[in-house]
Amino acid sequence: MARRVRRGMALLAALAVIGVGTPVGAVPEDSDPQKDPPREQPEKRPEKDAKERPPAEPNGQLRVLATGLDNPRGIVAKGKGKVFVAEAGRGGDTLVPVSMGDEEGAICIGMTGAITKVHRGNVQRIRSVVSAADAVDGACDGPEVGIAATGPHGITNRHRLTYSIGLGAPPEARDAVAAGLPAAADFGTVQHIKRPRAVSADLAAFEGAVDPDMQGADSNPYGLTRLRGGDVLATDAGGNSLLRIGKDGSIDVVAVFAPRCVAWELPFPNPIPPEVNPCGDQALFPADAVPTDVAVDGNGDYLVSTLGGFPFNVGDSRVWRVDADHAGVAVCSDFPGVPGTGCDVFADGLTSLVGIDVDKAGRVYVVQFSDAGVLAAEEQVPGGEIGSVRVLHPTTGAEIGAIEGLVLPGGVDVHRHGVYITNFSIFPGLGEVVRAPVHCDRPAKCAAWHS
Repeated sequence: MARRVRRGMALLAALAVIGVGTPVGAVPEDSDPQKDPPREQPEKRPEKDAKERPPAEPNGQLRVLATGLDNPRGIVAKGKGKVFVAEAGRGGDTLVPVSMGDEEGAICIGMTGAITKVHRGNVQRIRSVVSAADAVDGACDGPEVGIAATGPHGITNRHRLTYSIGLGAPPEARDAVAAGLPAAADFGTVQHIKRPRAVSADLAAFEGAVDPDMQGADSNPYGLTRLRGGDVLATDAGGNSLLRIGKDGSIDVVAVFAPRCVAWELPFPNPIPPEVNPCGDQALFPADAVPTDVAVDGNGDYLVSTLGGFPFNVGDSRVWRVDADHAGVAVCSDFPGVPGTGCDVFADGLTSLVGIDVDKAGRVYVVQFSDAGVLAAEEQVPGGEIGSVRVLHPTTGAEIGAIEGLVLPGGVDVHRHGVYITNFSIFPGLGEVVRAPVHCDRPAKCAAWHS
């Protein structure tokens, strides 16, 4: 089957759930990323946006901290009111007639991605980053250009900011584009803010050389978290792997995620011929795991959110727990013929997971991009744009709370002052940073977490 269908995150590039007007708050492509003035925020969103937002969480209202962002994905709170966001951008003015993915069609590339600081109502770009978006009718202008752009996806911080740049293609596709447009070489990499323009790790090249899941090279660096000592964990959503990046730029496989046999519920025949269906039943389909983000729990083990690939069934996303002592040999699997080791399912029955974090009490926060599933969002099913953050018990993984009132959210970071979330995460000019109260089982004890 086509890799763009098989790889879940690549499908997000086709989403066009809500019609958008002229984007606001954009930074000119020729601006100096180190000296750009803050982007002033509007006093409040237009009335039509307020009406489109679902009701706020019953236990505390969402507070909008920033608007006008371009495809905001990952987020990290650094303290003293500072929040950093990975904006995937809106593509650019350079039309490239060859797509980096499987589907034919042109793409638009430019330096519209960003690592952005949000602080006390001001939004300031601190680095411009390459971005790509599908061309529409062969052009790089128009209101639909920039929806679900590829650019900076994940971001993490400990002493320095580190961010990932997505790809969603084999490395040779990127390299072919980069031959004529050098900026494209940054796709598929993980980089550091304090080492300007230095590529910390080329995950796409690693995927091309190693192919940990042995399904053919396809790389899409996504979520990140930094470990004590400075190494970084990264999920490759295209490669179905969890990787560890050393301070010297070395890359090692921590875990591999096998497919999963899920119910075939779409209204057309299973496209896999019966004689080669590894699930052994035409009522089942081998969906890729598509790991999207990673966090460290209180025991030092790694919690990995998975989107769950095509056919993107509701309830088929999982959180896997990877035993840190099995790093390098862990295989997260209950797939026929692929024995699992060093992994167990922490939580199941979730939908379209794209982000994860853990609070100081060990509770786990996972971002559901669409509560009704990716296909409901793509097909503009009423309510398909509504997403949420689900709060899970530290040991059982059972749901104990939720943050609702979100529209296609992207990333989450839990800080003592609140839960920071990127909202409207696949839209240029409409993206937001919002804050919600930290979940609290005993309000009297947890009052200090709220502000």
